[in-house]
Parts: sequence; structure tokens; C-alpha cells
Amino acid sequence: MALVDQDKSKKIQLVNAYMKAKLQEVNLKLHREEDPEDIFDDTFKGTLDASAKADEGDIIKMLRWLADNLGFTVPIAFTDAEVDAINPDIRQKDDGL
Repeated sequence: MALVDQDKSKKIQLVNAYMKAKLQEVNLKLHREEDPEDIFDDTFKGTLDASAKADEGDIIKMLRWLADNLGFTVPIAFTDAEVDAINPDIRQKDDGL
């Protein structure tokens, strides 16, 4: 049996599943880093930020691979104004005063 190129729709579905799983890992790490129940020691919490950033980096790498594989140009990052237009809470929060 030979390996052949995956269908575009299936390829995108599998990449999306990969990213979803990675995002769930990141969310768990960030929740543990916040440690609302104060159950983790500082050494453990100190590793979570770097690990979450590495996972986010893997997601970006996967998207870059997909863009290259499907032959489209990777767009530049959103500007702050574009992010604010999508959801202003992404960048800033009310100081509560």
C-alpha cells in the first residue's frame, strides 16, 4: 500500500483537530499557572508559561506548514486595531476602578 497526498478538506480537519487539542493543553496549563486552589508549587507553576508558549508555537508552526502545503501566502499578523475590532477584550481589560 502506498501513501498518497491527503484530500484538502481532510487535511484541514486533521490540522484543526491538532490545534484544538493543543489549545486545550494550553488552557489547562494556564489554569494551573493561575492556581486558584493554591495546590501547585512555584517550581511547577514556573514551567507552565514556557510550556504553554511552546504549544502555541507548535500551533503557529502547523498553520505555517498548512499554508505552505496548500500553496497560499501566510498573512502578516493582525494589527492591534484589527484585534480590537474582532474583540477588544483580547488585548485589554477594565481596571475595575
